[in-house]
Amino acid sequence: MKFEESELRQYLLKNLSDERTEKIDLQFFDDDELETSLILAEEDLIENYIDGTLSSPERELFQKNFLVSKHRREHLELLTQLKNKPSGLTENTAGTSEAVEKPISFIEKLAKIFQPKFPQVAAFATLALAFAVFGWWFIGLGGQTTEIAALNKKDLSDLKTFQKSSNLNISSDVMRGNNSEQNLQKDLLTENVIIRIVLRENLETIPALEIYRGETLVETLKNVRVYKTQYGSDIRLILPASSLEKGSYRIEFRVEDRQKSYNFSVQ
Repeated sequence: MKFEESELRQYLLKNLSDERTEKIDLQFFDDDELETSLILAEEDLIENYIDGTLSSPERELFQKNFLVSKHRREHLELLTQLKNKPSGLTENTAGTSEAVEKPISFIEKLAKIFQPKFPQVAAFATLALAFAVFGWWFIGLGGQTTEIAALNKKDLSDLKTFQKSSNLNISSDVMRGNNSEQNLQKDLLTENVIIRIVLRENLETIPALEIYRGETLVETLKNVRVYKTQYGSDIRLILPASSLEKGSYRIEFRVEDRQKSYNFSVQ
């Protein structure tokens, strides 16, 4: 059964009859096409709310019925900030925008200590410290980075071959029934976890993708492959369960001039 976009929109706002709501609920679990359509409808709904193009009744329903989970509220807040604040600018107390001062790195601070009396020492110390920091990163973190990067070189075109793996769609907080959050149960994870992000854009690759746990950067992946679908395209990732500690996670990347951010949690 096909559902119109306007009906899916009202479903997300909990503004459908009980009969139509039940039909969507029952079909959702066995229909990947419906799940994708709901993801896209939800993304449009959030963007329309931020842009102020929702009608007054829809805006009220959005605030009352759509923002029912912590993940949705955080996702809305982050997208609002990204839309309203251009990269590299911040608002001062007078309400105007000014360039953000670039923070000074520890290595740069060390170089300043030795200048101007000992420029040769400063240069040597800076270079030595840079090698030391790189060596520490390579030895201490390189194993995990290499593992995730290597896993994501696999071809994920046929998701049926990964049916036995834990999986999660995290494009938005698509509702399963009345309310559910995008989360994984740590104790139930398989060795590897498949994560799928549905996009509307037709792309070949994402130049860079970052995975955060809280505010800590877990991984940066370069040239991430995008998989073509009949609805647009998907990003598909493999993450080892060993790298997923309990907490809130965020995946970020840029598509053209827009910053994308998607949340999930491990409990």
